[in-house]
Amino acid sequence: MSKVRYVFDTNVIISSLLFEGSNPDLAIRYALQNGNILFSLELIEEIDEVLSRAKFRKYITDSETTAFLRFAKCVASRCALGTYSANTR
Repeated sequence: MSKVRYVFDTNVIISSLLFEGSNPDLAIRYALQNGNILFSLELIEEIDEVLSRAKFRKYITDSETTAFLRFAKCVASRCALGTYSANTR
């Protein structure tokens, strides 16, 4: 049986990085333990762009951002946008 696949919005991922123990953080942790998180390269680029904004610099360092993006690329399953059928839930 294949693992469950999860897709998260950029806002959920950013919130999980900034607020440990928050609902978004718990959802991400659950997904990591129980399935695969799908990241597109476009999503990873958007996360990088958002985290590079000045208002986030007081919450997350450049090295933490780099470490997360490296983690996302290595651990999560990659998917291309537009490759899924309309028969999704």
